[in-house]
Amino acid sequence: MTHPYVRPTASRVLASTVGVLPASVLVAAAIARFAPLAQPAALGLAYALWVPVWLAMACGVACARSGRRAWFIAATTTATAAACVFAIPH
Repeated sequence: MTHPYVRPTASRVLASTVGVLPASVLVAAAIARFAPLAQPAALGLAYALWVPVWLAMACGVACARSGRRAWFIAATTTATAAACVFAIPH
């Protein structure tokens, strides 16, 4: 089943570019935090991963049907990644 074409809206465009930016940085930090690497290598991993994660998330969120759903995906991903980075003890 194919979905009908959904015209891009300002809300979806902002969610897919600006909204997922903090989520991508936090996801990269969470991956680096729990990777079994030394601290300098983990920092390099996080620095190398945040741009590809941002691009992948931007493409995924841009496919949302509405701006509300796009912002919801960005917010829940940010909250989950923040909980992994800040709330879970290391």
